[in-house]
Amino acid sequence: MAQSDPNDTYAHLTRGKAAKLINHVRGLLANRVEPDKIEAVLLDVYDVQPLTRCPGEAHQNGRADGCAVCSPRWGLVGPEVTVR
Repeated sequence: MAQSDPNDTYAHLTRGKAAKLINHVRGLLANRVEPDKIEAVLLDVYDVQPLTRCPGEAHQNGRADGCAVCSPRWGLVGPEVTVR
């Protein structure tokens, strides 16, 4: 499967593919599969890029109440998954 551009804002899934993804991940979690292997399945099978830690400076400041880089997902960056 062709991999999406990591700079894309969204990863689009059909309802059927989203349901398969959820059940697949539930099975992997039940079998205690390591997170990096689950991320590989998400990318290889469902073309969903992994989330990464935000590099924004706001995370170094204990008084910051928001980050322009990762808002609204505090501390995480990556494409949002949409279901159509």
